Amino acid sequence: GGLLFALYHTHGGYTSGWLSFWGSFPRVFFSFFMGVLLHQIWRTGRFVPPAFPAIIVLLAEIAICVITPPMHRTYYAAILFVGNPLLIYIAAHSTASGMLARFCKLIGDCSFALYVIHVPVIFTVEGVRFLLLGTDAATYQTNLGGWWISQPLSCVIAWYLTYHWDVPVRRKLMNRFVPRRSPSAR
Repeated sequence: GGLLFALYHTHGGYTSGWLSFWGSFPRVFFSFFMGVLLHQIWRTGRFVPPAFPAIIVLLAEIAICVITPPMHRTYYAAILFVGNPLLIYIAAHSTASGMLARFCKLIGDCSFALYVIHVPVIFTVEGVRFLLLGTDAATYQTNLGGWWISQPLSCVIAWYLTYHWDVPVRRKLMNRFVPRRSPSAR
């Protein structure tokens, strides 16, 4: 993944850049296996980061996102290779309680559905906006106006799909295909 990202970074990303296969595949490939590596390191307990609030790293990443970076590829690489793994690893060693713990569980449960659904929702909102404005495709510009609709809508759809589709289907499949252990086997 890192090799393909380096190729993308140095040679312009081919066809459509960050959203092309050459731009997105290395990003997803690297992130998945970095997650596996971080989980393995976390599980062994050999490396515990110094006490450092994860919220500081998160706020730093949010602040960086607000600024339009002059070198987009370098910015994306820094977030991908350094910021996100650091944030995930520090957060894995953090604990939450009460309402914050319930919120963390909610966003953790809904994260995959949100990952799957957000792009189709964004495209749908932008398509409806395009049709309502009646503009020419050559002059149409996206703006943050659609963001205020697509992001909350994506979160609501992800919540619904998680708790009204994924969880019940997974429960049925587990009951059907995963044998239960008898109390004496425990």
